Amino acid sequence: MNAEIKTNVIKRNGEEVAFDLEKIINAIKGANKDVDKLHRMNEYQIMAVADNVAKKIEESTHAVNVEDIQDMVETGIMELRGYEVAQKYVRYRYKRELMRKTNTTDNGILALLDHMNEEVNQERESFISMIPTISHRKSITVT
Repeated sequence: MNAEIKTNVIKRNGEEVAFDLEKIINAIKGANKDVDKLHRMNEYQIMAVADNVAKKIEESTHAVNVEDIQDMVETGIMELRGYEVAQKYVRYRYKRELMRKTNTTDNGILALLDHMNEEVNQERESFISMIPTISHRKSITVT
């Protein structure tokens, strides 16, 4: 299926982007290469899954969530009896989900640390601005 698909994909962050058939093909190929040769899908099967998913997306009357597309890919692989490939595909999705959660947590911690550093810097600057006043007071008290 080489025709351009006009239906958009809704990414996890809510952004809408153009559908990209190559992403599906690459994802299936990635899972496929991790399977023993005996259980691998051939190029025709990979393209058939990708084309079937593309057709379903093209028929959609609204933008499609990326998770729904991934479910379609998984189902398409299993329909062609590529169970081992489907298993690798599911595991890959799960690992990516864990990585996204980890990155979100890490980013949250970094944001907190940055905020704390900002507060520390403000306190330090406030303290430093008081130093001339304190030393001035000392000189007045001493003399």
